[in-house]
Amino acid sequence: MNPISNTYTSTIASRAFEAVFDGTRQQIRLEIGHPVQDVETVAGKDWRCPVRVLVDDNQVFIKNACGVDSYQALALATNQLSGIALHQAASGSQIFEFLGQSIEIESLLQNNQQGNPPDAR
Repeated sequence: MNPISNTYTSTIASRAFEAVFDGTRQQIRLEIGHPVQDVETVAGKDWRCPVRVLVDDNQVFIKNACGVDSYQALALATNQLSGIALHQAASGSQIFEFLGQSIEIESLLQNNQQGNPPDAR
C-alpha cells in the first residue's frame, strides 16, 4: 500500500486567531481541506481530510484526519484542529484572541476535557 498523501486540498473551513508571543502579535490560521477518498486500505479506500496550520501566512504543518467516510474524516479534522488551537494557546502566548475577544486558557482546558471545541468566551 502507498503511504497516505500529504497534499492539501482546497480549503472548506478556516478560523484565524491572534496571539501575542513575547510582545509580537501573530496570526494563527487553522484550515480544513476538502475530504478526499484516497487512503488505501485492505478493504478499499478510506477518506482523509487534510488540516493545516499557518502562522502569519507561513505554513507550519499539514496533517491528515482519516475516517471510513467523509463525515468521519471531517469530524476528526475539526476535533484535531481544536486540540491544535488549545496547544497554541497554552504554549506561551500572553494573549489569545478571536473576534476581538480574549480567550481564557483555563476555559479552553475545561472545554477540551469535556470534549467541546475551543471558542471565544
